Amino acid sequence: MATLALRGLHKRFTGTVALDAIDVEVGSGEFFTLLGPSGCGKTTLLRTVAGFVRQDAGEVWIDGACVDPLSPDRRDTAMVFQDYAIFPHMTVGENVGFGLRTRGVARAEIARRVREALATVRLSGYESRMPHALSGGQQQRVGLARAMVVRPKVLLMDEPLSNLDAKLRVELREDIRDIQRSLGITTLYVTHDQEEALVVSDRICIMQGGRIEQVGAAWDVYKAPATRFVAGFVGSTNFIEHLPPAELETAVPDGQPLLRAVTAGSGGEALVAVRPEDVRLLPAQARPADMVVVRAVLEKVTFTGREALYLARVAGGPTLTVSEARPTREGLVEVGASVGLGLPLGALLYFDRATGARIGLG
Repeated sequence: MATLALRGLHKRFTGTVALDAIDVEVGSGEFFTLLGPSGCGKTTLLRTVAGFVRQDAGEVWIDGACVDPLSPDRRDTAMVFQDYAIFPHMTVGENVGFGLRTRGVARAEIARRVREALATVRLSGYESRMPHALSGGQQQRVGLARAMVVRPKVLLMDEPLSNLDAKLRVELREDIRDIQRSLGITTLYVTHDQEEALVVSDRICIMQGGRIEQVGAAWDVYKAPATRFVAGFVGSTNFIEHLPPAELETAVPDGQPLLRAVTAGSGGEALVAVRPEDVRLLPAQARPADMVVVRAVLEKVTFTGREALYLARVAGGPTLTVSEARPTREGLVEVGASVGLGLPLGALLYFDRATGARIGLG
């Protein structure tokens, strides 16, 4: 196992800043995910660690040593690619053992380590098969085995599941996480899939525009997003600029000055946000003490199986999404119904309108 440290990395392509002051420390054996939209810099960062891209400034350190002078083949990293990148003219065993052969490992040792790697990815007995006879998931497992068999200090994975169908992605992401844990390989993983990142990661690095927005565990980036961008990108979020006072069923407590400013129409410095699963559809006359209640009309109801999603419009205000887990047929509310929306005070987030940074109630 090894540590990975990225210190002050900068990279500019023509007219574009791809990496801007990137400072990250990845612990030994950690599964660290780079998450963000297309073009945010996550793949550039991964390829910089691998040595395929040379940064304009900053340093890459692996296991306490700066690897910037080293070529990609000498950095003791291994890459799993999005498109599998396995050789079509080689058998599975030859593909997995390729990196060992280039390192001059003895034939008997190669055979032993190939068998071990294939067993780890649940492909025992596939040594003589050709890639064209494998499914997409099996081909990706071959790519994973080929990367692991060389026992790299850092395993690099560039959106390895994006070419697979949804069901297979779920299955393989669990396999990848289990394998990584069992081997304890320090892993840098790139994805744009938020759920995938939340499931597999020890920590997640959210990127946007070549910069780091937030680094934290899955719970932290979802429940305590540091910026408006993180709140909007990771999961679904309702952003509220104004709640008309005429539609409020309950008064805003004095201890909620930012929310009072939003409902007063002055706007002020704050933007309010609340997750759909935190909003409550309330029966008539319900007035919970820990919520602000606002009147709305349901415009759309969608049943997804495990949840019901409601779009509720506040007259003169926002349209909010409400998520209700495990709905019953009898409990589904019809389009056009007038409802009360409960906004739990403890679930509300506030963001600075100018900077996007999360702010407190002060």
